Amino acid sequence: MAKPTASTPLLSGGPVSTSLPSVTDYGGTMRGGEPTIQDSEQLEDYNETSNVPIGLILFTAFCERMAFYSVLSNMVLFCVSKFNFTDFNASITVWIFSGTSYMITPLIGGFIADSVCGRYNTILGSGFIFFIGDYDFSYINE
Repeated sequence: MAKPTASTPLLSGGPVSTSLPSVTDYGGTMRGGEPTIQDSEQLEDYNETSNVPIGLILFTAFCERMAFYSVLSNMVLFCVSKFNFTDFNASITVWIFSGTSYMITPLIGGFIADSVCGRYNTILGSGFIFFIGDYDFSYINE
């Protein structure tokens, strides 16, 4: 049997290299299972950051979901009583609103977050818009 070379296909029993360095998720490499000096400095910087932004993101996501499902659950009754929709047309309106919210809004929000405002400003801005919208919903009268 011939000695395998670098051009030997893997399926024919050629050598497989397992000596590649592992890459960590913060961009450094591990040598011999120990972090490098650069990795250690990055970890120290990471450990010194605050967890407040994470808490704000989770709180905003929680409030957004609560607001969305509150509006969604009352939208059929609102469309029937205020706009005199039939039950069928009101349910279609709710499905269109729900589908638009799940399919198109994340694309627009992602574009704004990536290109225009940044992640945290987009989250704070959209949270403020949700707050104003929910506040206005509570004061709609006949």
